Amino acid sequence: MKQQCENCGQPVLSTDTVCWHCGWKLATEVKAEPPPTEKPRKVLAAQPTQANNAEPYQLTAIAVYGTLTLLLIVALLLVMRSLGRQPLVTVNADTRLGNRWIPVTGTDQSFTLDLPQGWAWLDVADGQFATTLAESVRWETAVYPLHAIAEDADLLLLAGSGDTVSADDGFVVVARSQRLSVLTPEQAQQMVSQSGEEVEVVNTAVSTNLNRAPQAQFTLHLLVSNESLRCQQLFVPQDDAAYLAAACAGDGRYPSLSSSFADILASFQPLN
Repeated sequence: MKQQCENCGQPVLSTDTVCWHCGWKLATEVKAEPPPTEKPRKVLAAQPTQANNAEPYQLTAIAVYGTLTLLLIVALLLVMRSLGRQPLVTVNADTRLGNRWIPVTGTDQSFTLDLPQGWAWLDVADGQFATTLAESVRWETAVYPLHAIAEDADLLLLAGSGDTVSADDGFVVVARSQRLSVLTPEQAQQMVSQSGEEVEVVNTAVSTNLNRAPQAQFTLHLLVSNESLRCQQLFVPQDDAAYLAAACAGDGRYPSLSSSFADILASFQPLN
């Protein structure tokens, strides 16, 4: 906006401090600029977010996962406690067993033992078991005399050192009896020692197996039913049944197999 100089009357600008025409100092009025006005802000009402809506579902999922994790931990602890009491299978570091040996477990998962590679065996569940058992009296002779005392004794496994299961050469028998479970290893040892002329006792011993359970071992010369067998026997009593394992051969074959027989019986373990 234009104004006039107070001295010379010439026009000047409102922003001039000195007149351009006469040099008169002009009186100017400095107007303070009004402070900026603050615009009113719009306040929006808080809306429920998706995260807030999902919070109950997240808490439910966490609770479910937490419960499943706890149940899994409890189950693992129970399994570890059970295994800690007695391992299912224990390896004997004193034996010479290696990759030339094969672990064999009964069909009912009640026992296990190791056999040399190349041996054949039949489990009681095999269709040929009964036929093979009837072919020779040697199978039952091998677990004499304790097998004869217990009428309920059942043979569970037959194994032969050849390509087929036969008692003609070296062989192994496993039997089980509920009645014999009442005997201690010492009582079984005494009964075997008193068997009479049919049993020549070469050696007997009471020991503990790999699971620290008591057992009795016998080395016998059996003269039963016109058969002459050299046998190593193992008597292992359990709470509900006792096991008889025997490894036998004829007089001429026994010396070369006696070491393998000892390893076979050392690997025997009940699993129940």
